Amino acid sequence: MPRGSSTTVEADAIEPEALWDRRRTRARILDAALALFVERGFEGTTVTAIEREVGLAAGSGSFYRHFRSKDDVFVASVEQYAAEYIERFLPELEAVRTIEDPHERLVRDFQMRLSAYRTFAPIARLIAAEQARFPRLARTFTAALELDAWNLAWDDGPLPGIAMAAVIGYASMAELPDGPYGSIPADEFIDALADLLTDSGVTLPERRPPKPTRRRPRARRSSSG
Repeated sequence: MPRGSSTTVEADAIEPEALWDRRRTRARILDAALALFVERGFEGTTVTAIEREVGLAAGSGSFYRHFRSKDDVFVASVEQYAAEYIERFLPELEAVRTIEDPHERLVRDFQMRLSAYRTFAPIARLIAAEQARFPRLARTFTAALELDAWNLAWDDGPLPGIAMAAVIGYASMAELPDGPYGSIPADEFIDALADLLTDSGVTLPERRPPKPTRRRPRARRSSSG
């Protein structure tokens, strides 16, 4: 056996486990960071607080083995939450589109989006509060609720845009204590909205395929000599 081969075998056996531990720690950091950001906001959350929540030794530099800064973990935690949510949400939304009755299809679509908004609302508020610092994250909100999949072009007809705004507006207003919308059951509101759209001939639009991401070509290094 060549000299040093046993060390290589041991390294090969250890590396996958170490990689798994690293990924697991990174995932725990993301979960803990997002919970703290939602609870305390970006400014109110410190790297030390995230380390303590995860069980890392504060000030040991363990956090920075996974993320360069608090900004980085903020963006990564929000994007991961949105990606995981979309992964659960899209199959359910696609199932709605198999419903043949136009009215029932609208009802189920709005119910799905209302549920999505309520689930995603804490993250949406966090994104809105930090929009000046992280402007590109605003896109995460519309993507997570699939709002961009609706054809909301005003010039083509205002009703789809009004309907979507009505669903999101109802969800927001119904949360107000003693507000007028709190006494209106969600099913009744959605059913009435679907009636209005069906009577006006508005049907559920086809979902747009996601836009492909363009990758910038890597710059070639000039070879010397």
